[in-house]
Amino acid sequence: MEPQDTPTPSDKPNEPQGPAPSIEPTQTNSSPVISQADERPLSTTAQPAAQSTADFSTPTRQMPDSPAQAASEPAIPQPTVQPVVGTSASIVPPVSSGSSKKRWMLPLVVVIVLVLLAGGGYVFAFYLPNRPSTIYATSLKRTGEASDKLVDYANTEAQKHYKSYSLDGKLTVTAEGTNFDATVNGSSDDQANLTATLKADVMGEHLTADLRSVRVDGSTSPDLYLRATGIKSMLDSTGLSSIDGLDGKWLSIDHTLLNAYAANYNSDASKAVLTMPTAAQSHDALVKVQAVNKQYLFTTDTAHAVMQNNKYVGKETKDGREVYHYTVGYNKAHLKSYVDALSTALDSSSLNNWAKKANDNKSLSETLDFSQLKSMVDNAKAGYTFDVWVDAKTKLLQSVQFGDIDKPGSTFTVAQNYVSGNSYPFSFSYQSKSDDGTPASASLKLTVDTVTDKQTGVLAVDASKTKIGLNFTVTPSTNGVQVTAPTGAESIVDLLSGLGLGNF
Repeated sequence: MEPQDTPTPSDKPNEPQGPAPSIEPTQTNSSPVISQADERPLSTTAQPAAQSTADFSTPTRQMPDSPAQAASEPAIPQPTVQPVVGTSASIVPPVSSGSSKKRWMLPLVVVIVLVLLAGGGYVFAFYLPNRPSTIYATSLKRTGEASDKLVDYANTEAQKHYKSYSLDGKLTVTAEGTNFDATVNGSSDDQANLTATLKADVMGEHLTADLRSVRVDGSTSPDLYLRATGIKSMLDSTGLSSIDGLDGKWLSIDHTLLNAYAANYNSDASKAVLTMPTAAQSHDALVKVQAVNKQYLFTTDTAHAVMQNNKYVGKETKDGREVYHYTVGYNKAHLKSYVDALSTALDSSSLNNWAKKANDNKSLSETLDFSQLKSMVDNAKAGYTFDVWVDAKTKLLQSVQFGDIDKPGSTFTVAQNYVSGNSYPFSFSYQSKSDDGTPASASLKLTVDTVTDKQTGVLAVDASKTKIGLNFTVTPSTNGVQVTAPTGAESIVDLLSGLGLGNF
């Protein structure tokens, strides 16, 4: 189908009846912009005009030399031109139709909607959740949820019914003029059976200490056995050569002696040591305490929240992690309510039944002296603030640092630096100054593996030119500890009597 109004090869242009006006050909624009409503081919018929030319202010295609040439070439749409008789010809601008406007307005509307949606998505997905105040609130909520998982983990671990735990550790002590290195290995079970060995290197002297504990049926205390090896030269150098025969000799402490001493101090104390609370009792207390913590600590609810976000300090790096730093205060009335709620939760738990049996019918709140804690809250300084850091990626509370009001410069920090996986690291540290003004510090780092249930720890103390370091690993086992009493052990009572200390 041929386009409407387009000349075909059979069409012949009308011959002019007079002399044709002289028309200067011009080069055509290769891609003219044309209104669709006015797409018509340029007529080759020239209108007669006396001694005049057609003046085109916009480019047109070059005119054909003959009508036949025009017929043989395809028609190319050109801008609509209205020739005017006279000295010049003016152009009538193309006029867009309504349908054309709709075509370009629709994409524009779509773009605007997408921009608005993208902007709103940015606000809700990036800006609002990452505002410092929102991150602070999120960290409390997420930390509360993480604590729930730890409570559940403690219960799951208890259900595995571990019977014993083994300890492997290394101790180093550096003091003024003294160096001490030691390794510790041992195992103990829930029946008070224990075996442990300590090997030490003290100023070139190699010492070994062995300890065994054997449970006796029907007794609240076990039989204890001790042996020290490599101490002869040390005893001789300190004027105790009379007892250097103890080097490498086992000494025994009978369970009846331990029972007698326990009865003199507190008959229930030994029962409390050997009769530990059940897993169900401990878990019940943890669940009740956690519910109180989520109501008062891990929340921004204005009706209960103890912690108050006073100021956002900025983004920092702490313990190798990007963190958000906040200055946090506390609500004194809510803190008192929190202490009351904790007291009630502990006394309502089944762990309280164990506590009463072990502490002369005293409740847990009485044993832990919650009344004194309430008095401390009453006398606490109003306006006290502390520092809180939130991990930028996990959105968990990373660390909380408290300052000592009575000792400026002293701080106590509780922290966790969980990243991912099954390893959960916790730490407790204290920073201060010794009496001579030198810095002093103590820290304990604990890491729990929730798959193997293995626990590792690092203890570090640095104060008054003394440094103490201890690395240890605790591994649980479902097997008990097999311990045998050593033969030829000498009673410590007989030893003391021989030294004239029989009434010790």
